[in-house]
Amino acid sequence: MKPVSSVFSYFSIIILAVFLGFFVASCEKKSQPTESRPAQVEQNITNAAAEQSASADCTTDCIEGDSVVVESTQTTTMDTDTSDGDVVVTTTETITVSQENAENADNAEEAQPAESATDSASALPNAAVVALQQKGVVRIGVFGDKPPFGYIDKNGANAGYDVAFAKRIAQEIFGDSSKVEFVLVEAANRVEFLRSDKVDIILANFTKTPERAEQVDFTLPYMKVALGVAVLQDVELANPEQLQGKTLIVNKGTTADAFFTKNYPDVNMLKYDQNTEAFAALLDGRGDALAHDNTLLFAWVKENPRFRVAIKELGNQDVIAAAVQKGNAELRQFIDDLILRLAEEQFFHKAYDTTLKAHFTDDIKADDIVIEGGKL
Repeated sequence: MKPVSSVFSYFSIIILAVFLGFFVASCEKKSQPTESRPAQVEQNITNAAAEQSASADCTTDCIEGDSVVVESTQTTTMDTDTSDGDVVVTTTETITVSQENAENADNAEEAQPAESATDSASALPNAAVVALQQKGVVRIGVFGDKPPFGYIDKNGANAGYDVAFAKRIAQEIFGDSSKVEFVLVEAANRVEFLRSDKVDIILANFTKTPERAEQVDFTLPYMKVALGVAVLQDVELANPEQLQGKTLIVNKGTTADAFFTKNYPDVNMLKYDQNTEAFAALLDGRGDALAHDNTLLFAWVKENPRFRVAIKELGNQDVIAAAVQKGNAELRQFIDDLILRLAEEQFFHKAYDTTLKAHFTDDIKADDIVIEGGKL
């Protein structure tokens, strides 16, 4: 048996060797630069913030496209230094953007601008026009008793300024101006005929007003109009105030009806559904005056020289436009585009010469009535 002192010395040497090993290892580790770790942490934070900002920008810009997929992946790594208790956390975020028809960012920057909505729409078939072509006819509401704008001629055919435009619309849709079904309307039922789908388009000398625009969609205008008042040649009338205590004839649902009801409620009004009834009442002396569109009155007094247009312009300078069912944007756009193109050939001036000019006195000119290209 070895002495106790020898055993103790043996273990002491072993413990001393282990201690020296740990001491040397610790010195080597502490001899490495310590500034790199905080710098690395700061760099990681900066890079993460930059990547997050780039991700947000890409998400904002790319998400507006129809074919963009944004994928986000986050990886977190934690390192612990047991020697001094420091903890380093590194977060990496990877953003993947996939956009249809774009292989890389360079190609996307060099890509040409996308086709505008207007260009795309014009390149596609108009759904409303296609539907009419499938039906084989377009139904257009017109007057049958309002010459020279819409009436039945001596041969029993529809004629007038509005009818000429209606035939041109049919020509544009079908390549055949005869493929139009004329539906006779009255002033008071024009809106209802559209809302109940009895017609596709109204071309019945329809004055555009805010109230009507809430119920139907108007196209660009093709004619000017204001209110006028017709009386016998020997009747003195210079302003509407002089009609108080007298009987004024109007058509139901017209702008004349609305204007006098609102502004001159004390004027006694005699109302009729049809134009023929209203003018017959004036001829028979059942009323003292008749209020209507001045363009109509200019033509009527030429045929009835006992009367004159005493008030040639009353109220606002309004416009006449086609109307379609509320929400039928495709058909409205088709007619708007047609009106713009017709200006190139001065269609409405030519229609004036063939349908209106002979009905007016020489002091009335085409530019007093017609509108080309939808602009006053």
